[in-house]
Amino acid sequence: ASVGAQLPTMEQLQGALSSMGLEVGAGESSVLAGVKPAEETTRTRAQRRTLLVGDPEGRVRMVQSAAETVGELRDELEAIYGVPVVEQMLSCPTCDLTDADDVARALQLPDYAMVYLRVRCLGGKGGFGAMLRGQASRPGMKKTESNTGAMRDLSGRRLRHVEQEAQLKDWVNEEGKRKQDKEAERKEKRVKHYQELHATAEAYVAEAAVDHEAIANAVRQGIDEEKRRKKMEEESKERKAAEAAKSVKKLDKLFGDDSDDDDVSSDDGGDKGKAAKK
Repeated sequence: ASVGAQLPTMEQLQGALSSMGLEVGAGESSVLAGVKPAEETTRTRAQRRTLLVGDPEGRVRMVQSAAETVGELRDELEAIYGVPVVEQMLSCPTCDLTDADDVARALQLPDYAMVYLRVRCLGGKGGFGAMLRGQASRPGMKKTESNTGAMRDLSGRRLRHVEQEAQLKDWVNEEGKRKQDKEAERKEKRVKHYQELHATAEAYVAEAAVDHEAIANAVRQGIDEEKRRKKMEEESKERKAAEAAKSVKKLDKLFGDDSDDDDVSSDDGGDKGKAAKK
């Protein structure tokens, strides 16, 4: 007062706490205003502690608590939030509040300790992980492979890069073996090719092998066939000539044509006269 400093009003304190995401209840506001609440009849103000309570809705609230045991803290939270004691689940990073049966245990919380209030709910029957694993073995289900290549190791390198580097080293180390395998494969191909050529040549030589006796018989048979053909042609010509002569004689007898005889006789007489003159 001598230096002219003014204490903040209750409205200013509530506004500052609201800007920080904290809420102050009616009981706490009376304490901050310096008015002693009605329930503080047996305990002094020095016995109270300030707690930061996270409610089930995710909000943080500043609570002035005079609880000395876990059970008393649960009763206070029930009065503030309306959550029954049997449905409360309390947790604190610095103190164990998970045992719901030990309500008489002494509460050892420092000022401004963080307490989380959650509501109990019934859990499932479990076994869902086994069910999901069993689906992979069912027929028609696609097998899924975990892809961890984008993850990083402790040195900050991606796992797929580390794996690729290891694969590259293995490939370089196996270069000599690959050359040997390639050379062996080429040798095997050459041997196989030579064997095929040898088999083809043997088959060709076997097919082209000459049998002199068979050739002689074939030539003799061809000559005999040619002689028989020529003989048949001559016989056919003679037969046709004889038939032609017979047909001419028949025509001469039929028509009585003697012109040829006169010509023959005249030719004979002329020849005789010429011979006489000579």
